[in-house]
Amino acid sequence: MDRRRRNPNPTDSTMAARSRSTKPAKSSRGSRKRADVLTRFSSTRQPKRYGGAAGRKGSKNLQAKLTEAEVRQARAQYKKGALIKALARKYRVNASTMSLAVRGLTFRHVK
Repeated sequence: MDRRRRNPNPTDSTMAARSRSTKPAKSSRGSRKRADVLTRFSSTRQPKRYGGAAGRKGSKNLQAKLTEAEVRQARAQYKKGALIKALARKYRVNASTMSLAVRGLTFRHVK
C-alpha cells in the first residue's frame, strides 16, 4: 500500500507558477561557445592523460591485447574457415576483440 500523501489539488501553487512562465528556461551550461576552450577529448590533452599512448597504433598501444603478427595469423585462419570464438580462445582474448581485429575495424594498418 502506498503511504505517500498525494496532493488532492493537482494545480497547486508550484505547478501554476511554472505554467505561467512564458520565457524558456536558461541552460545551466551557458550558451556561449568558445574556440579556445578544449573539449573533453581534445587531442592536445590526450598524450598527457593517457601517458603518451594516444595515437599509437597496434601493439604499440599500451592497452593492445594482440600483436600485428597475431592479427595476420588470425585473419588468415579466419579466411580458411576458423570460427571467431575458437580464434579468441587460442589467442586468449574476448570474442569481440578478435572479431574487431579480424574484420579490420581495429588494426587497420595491418594488411
